[in-house]
Amino acid sequence: MGQRDVSDEEIREAEAKAWARIEADPQRLGVALERVLKDGRMLCLYYQGRGMSIGISPNASDLTFEVTYDYFHAKWYAWRAALGWDEEGEPEDWCRAKGVLDAVYRRRPEGDASKEYVAP
Repeated sequence: MGQRDVSDEEIREAEAKAWARIEADPQRLGVALERVLKDGRMLCLYYQGRGMSIGISPNASDLTFEVTYDYFHAKWYAWRAALGWDEEGEPEDWCRAKGVLDAVYRRRPEGDASKEYVAP
């Protein structure tokens, strides 16, 4: 499992393209990036409140997510994961809220469940 290095420039370019796409297609509001994975599933990076999430759907025509990875702490991490994730294990640096109003997050460095920790 891994994550290729993604430059700040690559992230800026991808985000600029995303905003142009969102403005051009209002029905896809909030979807910043779509990427078909090697196994045919679809990765969608989308804006979620003040953060972003990555949703994985079973195929390119179905946007019902089987799993989501939330990035409430920084959009940069979400872009980095969406662009650079090698599709093994889990994307890096995602966090999971215990509840809607709960400020405690669980994080999994390198997508490794054995490294999960709670951060304020």
